[in-house]
Amino acid sequence: MSTAANVSRHKSGQQLSQIEKSVTHLLVATKQLLETLTQWSRQTATEGEVSDVYVRLGYEFNIACRAFTAIGVETADLGNVPDALRSVLEETLSQDASPKSLDQHLPHIRDIIINLLHGLKRKQQKLREKQARDAIQPNGTSVARNDSMGSVGSTSSGLTQMLDDIPSQYTGGGGAPQSVGRN
Repeated sequence: MSTAANVSRHKSGQQLSQIEKSVTHLLVATKQLLETLTQWSRQTATEGEVSDVYVRLGYEFNIACRAFTAIGVETADLGNVPDALRSVLEETLSQDASPKSLDQHLPHIRDIIINLLHGLKRKQQKLREKQARDAIQPNGTSVARNDSMGSVGSTSSGLTQMLDDIPSQYTGGGGAPQSVGRN
């Protein structure tokens, strides 16, 4: 195999690793936002804490989008999740902290997050398809690869788990984003 092919494969592996890492961080930030909102509704977290988690989620979203774009996977279809969340979070946090206030806005927050998770799942499916295509040489034979497809697949199963958890777990209960609710 040529040196150029080895360099390309190594770079591709690094990019895939970066995508996996950034998606994992985005998933953690998404979960933390939902948990912090629940705590806010119970008056055990402040508006500032919700805002801090939102800023982190926006940062992780932007990092994930850049990682996908770096390998040619378009992310415009994900929309501007930080802006969408910002408006609904500002509306939520403008009310008194209570489960009722959160319940009023949670369906919209949940829709934004579920759309994001579905979008990430589609992106990772495209990555798996790209990996499969890249693993086959022009003559139709498979290329031995050191990269594991299991890591991308495991992150995808994490997405599936989050999609399964969001509706039951939380019912009833571009540029860098700016904080929400603080003037």
